[in-house]
Amino acid sequence: MKFIKKQDNGILLLSVLFIILTPIFLTSWIHGNDGAGYYSPLRSFFIDKDLNLENEFEHFNQTDPIRSISQDLDTGKYFSQYPLGTSLLWAPYFVVGHLFALLTNTPTNGYSFPYVYFVCLGSAINAFIGMILAYLILKKYFKGRVALLSILTIWFASPLFYYMYFEGSLSHANSFL
Repeated sequence: MKFIKKQDNGILLLSVLFIILTPIFLTSWIHGNDGAGYYSPLRSFFIDKDLNLENEFEHFNQTDPIRSISQDLDTGKYFSQYPLGTSLLWAPYFVVGHLFALLTNTPTNGYSFPYVYFVCLGSAINAFIGMILAYLILKKYFKGRVALLSILTIWFASPLFYYMYFEGSLSHANSFL
């Protein structure tokens, strides 16, 4: 990268922390209104080859009543009230989950562990990329230590850590990117 002229100890420290913390804290689950609402269009498009979310509504509604997927009274089609940006950011990770499911003989239904795990991991990775970009921008205007301390403060003293690792099915970690 043009921003990085030599080994950057700040990026190295952030990367080591990310590699250590992610397997310890990453919680992979799709739940609640927001999680189901953001995930459903991606699953429906890739697995069902449509954007009718009726079967996603039925799946997620079994465990917890959701309101994020509704039925259009004119067409009868089910849809999510959430924008597609988060689903688009998750798409590469979903594909990796699909390939992992194929290789491990896990159900390729879009709900099995590999899909959910890689989508939640994708949220953490996207937030980490956002932290690296913010760090590089800060370094242009401040000393490296100040930039690093700022990013560490954002990571550990704001809700970012929580949304990266415990609520990966929400949009917040992706929004940080």
